[in-house]
Amino acid sequence: MNEGIPELNNGHIRIANELWEALVSARLSGREWAMIGVIIRKTYGWNKSADRIALSQFKELTKIPRHKCCVILKELLRRNIIRKSVPKKGNGLVPTYSLNKYYNSWKVFPKRVMLPKKGTEVFPKRVTKVFPKRVTTKDTVKNSLNTNTVEVEKWFEKLWKTYPMKDGKIEAKKHFMASVHTIEDYQLIKKAQKNYLSCPRIAKGFIKNGSTWFHNWKDWIDYKPPEQFSGKDATDDAEAKRLFE
Repeated sequence: MNEGIPELNNGHIRIANELWEALVSARLSGREWAMIGVIIRKTYGWNKSADRIALSQFKELTKIPRHKCCVILKELLRRNIIRKSVPKKGNGLVPTYSLNKYYNSWKVFPKRVMLPKKGTEVFPKRVTKVFPKRVTTKDTVKNSLNTNTVEVEKWFEKLWKTYPMKDGKIEAKKHFMASVHTIEDYQLIKKAQKNYLSCPRIAKGFIKNGSTWFHNWKDWIDYKPPEQFSGKDATDDAEAKRLFE
């Protein structure tokens, strides 16, 4: 180890080519790459999807000051490239980090446009053209603001019809409108609901109120229901227990 002669037999990282290509095209800064590199090393490097990682580990591996690590991680969370969960108690309150593999939900910066150097390009003569004055009315503003909102509300109603516990619709809708903005978000919440309804504990009657589930629906995106329990009761599904707590 650490002899400058790396070998695959001493450990390596497996990552899907599609996900790696998405990272390459995400226009990340050098320090953002460093943070993501730590998360990949601590998760995929140990064949795990998530792991508890303290700020001291980010600092040690990247040589970036602790307070700046916080700023960079917050930006990656804001762009939905990584995910973070903090335990309510125990484990020294060390957060769990993971790479969000659903790259279509990432917020990627637009591609930069390179302008020609000053004095090297000949531009056509500028012509001043008079355009008619644009009039903005209350109706045009209202319609432009409500077009997407109406569509998202329709998505909510579709999901609400398939959710078994109808309590707390008003709060559930608020959570939905605050977290679902694109068709990618809608596909993710549909997947999360499908995973949730396939959980064996649902058949036992352990169903969350609508307001509660729509507030934490992202917790169910990566849940994988057990195919069989080898004679054990369905409540032995440890992952489901954790999500129901």
